[in-house]
Amino acid sequence: MTLALILFSCFLPGVGGCGTPPAADSFEKMLDAIAIVESGNNPNAVNDNGKAIGVYQIWPIYVDDANRIAKKRYTYADRKCPVKSREMVRIVLKHYGKDIPFDKWPVIHISPSKRKDFNRPAAVEYLRKINEATKLKGQNDGN
Repeated sequence: MTLALILFSCFLPGVGGCGTPPAADSFEKMLDAIAIVESGNNPNAVNDNGKAIGVYQIWPIYVDDANRIAKKRYTYADRKCPVKSREMVRIVLKHYGKDIPFDKWPVIHISPSKRKDFNRPAAVEYLRKINEATKLKGQNDGN
């Protein structure tokens, strides 16, 4: 086996004993749960008088924030694209999550400016929904 093949195999689940790192897997499950809670994973969902759009129910200001943080050029139309909207959520959560526990990161999605206020009723309820969606997704995936 060549060195390149050995190195590549470390990134394949169940091959070479490495697989996906647990933190990455947990983050992906969190992103899945946010999509379920926000829209039922519906890329055509529109709420909040047309401001919240797509799988993650992203507002225009969220797009602006992702662009500022990552120095990218996402458009407001990108909110309808599940892949691009997931990228934006990933950017925002990683940026604002540096100083809070990982299990509280979903609170960032509902309000980056109030990310450290985990005890407010909206945050408590949102985290409850995220935890429930994570459990249901795990059951449906056979995990």
